[in-house]
Amino acid sequence: MKSKLFTKRSVIPVFLILVILLGTCLVVRKSIIIPKLDKEKHDKAYSTKLSKDGLNLISFEDDEQGNKIAVLSSFQGGFYGLDVSEPFSEYYGCSLSQIDELAYDECFGLRKIIIPNSVKKILKGAFYRCNSLEKLYIPKSVESISNAAFSETNDFTMYVEKNSYAERYANKNNIKCKYYISDSNKKDTGKYPEVVDNKEYKDYYYSVYYYDGNPEATIIGAYTGTEEKNVKIPAEFKGIPVKSISAEGYESCENVETITLPKTIRSVGRGAFCLCTSLKKVYFTENVKIIGRDLFDSIEHSVTICAPENSYAHKYAVENNIKFECVN
Repeated sequence: MKSKLFTKRSVIPVFLILVILLGTCLVVRKSIIIPKLDKEKHDKAYSTKLSKDGLNLISFEDDEQGNKIAVLSSFQGGFYGLDVSEPFSEYYGCSLSQIDELAYDECFGLRKIIIPNSVKKILKGAFYRCNSLEKLYIPKSVESISNAAFSETNDFTMYVEKNSYAERYANKNNIKCKYYISDSNKKDTGKYPEVVDNKEYKDYYYSVYYYDGNPEATIIGAYTGTEEKNVKIPAEFKGIPVKSISAEGYESCENVETITLPKTIRSVGRGAFCLCTSLKKVYFTENVKIIGRDLFDSIEHSVTICAPENSYAHKYAVENNIKFECVN
């Protein structure tokens, strides 16, 4: 009898301990594990993503009503030397509602930007130092533009819709403006193969993006240890046309003496050939329409630009006091 009573009394404390442990586990799960999982899920859903065409970095946040919106954080097309930007009105199922600070920062070759009619806000420095900007289309959906949105960006025309906030902003800030009717409401369908970044091909590193739905490559680096003195840059990488050399894309190739660009290339980025200490001549075609500043940075007095007369490269050479040689 005593033995049975002892057994029953022993079970009760054990049972209580199990209940306490279970309760503790539930509290820990509720207060620590679940919030951590929720945070990881939130961070993943709101992490910055590259648009499917490879042209824009898109971040995400909640608006004042708690709706998830897309934000254009950075126009990657400036890095590729594109002269037109027309972002989509929707990314990853979210409406593009904001142009972020410095989104188009120093896009040296950008001449035309068409903002989709989903955008409501344009933040400070969004178009900072867009020195080549000629046309900016802002739809009536825009309700707010920072006073510092166009720092060091001048002589462009703002296309606005009649009686819109953008029209009032342009008049208040003495910006040239013309009327237009917005029809920019395209969505990123995502019907592109995977964007390639930092891919290697022979002596080059390159990236692939999609412009007007077509793949294009830009040189983002070159093998600096090459012994080749006379370089002819290829017109394509694995069937994809090479359209540009990015900023500092061909720097520090110290043994190279001449560089010939293919006809496919339309833009050459800032400081693309800097620190190429043996470089004597660079051959451009008439198809190059954009050249960034400080192209030869610190070696410009020893380099000659060879290009057709009256081409953009010829104009660049004259404006920057670089030796020029006319070639057909």
